[in-house]
Formats: sequence, structure tokens, C-alpha cells
Amino acid sequence: MNFRIIESGDITRCIWIRTSVRENRFSLEALAKAGITEESVTKMLGTTHQGWVCEVDGQLVGFSMGNKSTGEFWVVAVLPEYEGQGIGRRLTELTQDWLWASGCREIWLWTSVDTSTRAFALYKKLGWMDYGIQNGRRIMKLQKSEASGVGGNA
Repeated sequence: MNFRIIESGDITRCIWIRTSVRENRFSLEALAKAGITEESVTKMLGTTHQGWVCEVDGQLVGFSMGNKSTGEFWVVAVLPEYEGQGIGRRLTELTQDWLWASGCREIWLWTSVDTSTRAFALYKKLGWMDYGIQNGRRIMKLQKSEASGVGGNA
């Protein structure tokens, strides 16, 4: 496994991965309706967002992204056949670390209202706190620990 920063040439594959996940799947049409296109993601990566990919045997199998201007952990997505190998956890940690290094004191994310998902379990394991349901989605937050300078519950 190789983890590295997303490059513009990875965006098409990342969008495809996002449409191929087992949980909280979006179609290309739904992503486009939400303003998520190759062009918009390319622009975001040049300004407010940063992301990482995981490659296995030269193929992208997962990615994550965050938005330093809002502190939002934007997405983590891993192909179903690569689940359970620590890829999602490592991608999440890379993005969290970047958000902390970018000056965020609190980071947040939207996820499914379903607490039985693998994503919810991962976030809880990493110390994210559940802040309930807003606008039909679950919001979770993670605060930067003052003592250690790293993420965790304050």
C-alpha cells in the first residue's frame, strides 16, 4: 500500500471510487447536483482542500479529503474489496493531521444517520463525538487537544 497526496490526474478515479462504495453511496448525478465535479474538485484542491489516496498495485483504491477553510473532514471512501485493511483509518488520520496542521481547532463531518455503518464505527474509534442529526445527516466533531497538540477529545 502506498499513501500519497492527491494529484489532479487522480480526480476522475476518486469520483468513481465515491460512486462505488458500499455505504453512503452517491451517483455521478447526485455528486454533480451537489456541485462535485472533476472541475470543482480540481479548483478546491488548488485552494481550500487537500486529499490523499491509497494505491495498491498501482491502482487507486481509496481517498480522503478535507477543507481547511471550514475544518470539514470532507470525505473518506474505500472500495469494498479493500475494506478491513486499515486503509480508511490511515486516510482519515492523514486528513485529520493536515486539518490540525492547517490551524483548525475543531474539525467536523457529515455522515449517515445510521450508527451501524463502518464509517460511524471508525469515527467513534478515532475519538469523534456524535452531535446528533441536522438536516437529515449526522454531524460529528473532533476537537484538538490542547495538551498534546494532536486530535482527540478535549
